[in-house]
Amino acid sequence: RKVTYDVRGMTCASCVGRVEKGILELRGVSAASVNLIAESAAITFDERQVSAEGVAEAITRLGYDANIQKSASEGTLLFYIAGEARGAVIAQRVRDISRPRGFEAVVTLEHELQRADREMLLSALRESKLTRDDFKSAAVVEMSFPAGRQGARAALDELERGGFKVGLLKGREQ
Repeated sequence: RKVTYDVRGMTCASCVGRVEKGILELRGVSAASVNLIAESAAITFDERQVSAEGVAEAITRLGYDANIQKSASEGTLLFYIAGEARGAVIAQRVRDISRPRGFEAVVTLEHELQRADREMLLSALRESKLTRDDFKSAAVVEMSFPAGRQGARAALDELERGGFKVGLLKGREQ
């Protein structure tokens, strides 16, 4: 099962590393991706060995506030975004486009990705014929949208019109 948590109180990359390391030490946790900018953590675990609440409690014991994100999501898009802007600008632009539509977006910048996700991102960029000369920053975005809500493709189109390169990703479990 994959659960996303709101994690408050992180201030730097060391905090991200502390949360990821601490959670990965829990029995049954197979993946942890913590995003400082979005103040979130996406944790994949075996429910037979640890509960979603148990993971939240472990994050709290590490010194951070953690809550399971509540979502009425029915759909999720996983895509990459690359552009000439700095990573923080890319993350803010994604949020600016997704929020008014009622979408949730978790942006994980390239340097924050775990190795497998970084390889997936770089592979997708290569398949799109993009090289390091074509962009300064890249990120993986997981955009969730409520049941019956339209416009996810329009959000991606708007990002492209803004000068960003975007493309759907495959190869990672949702």
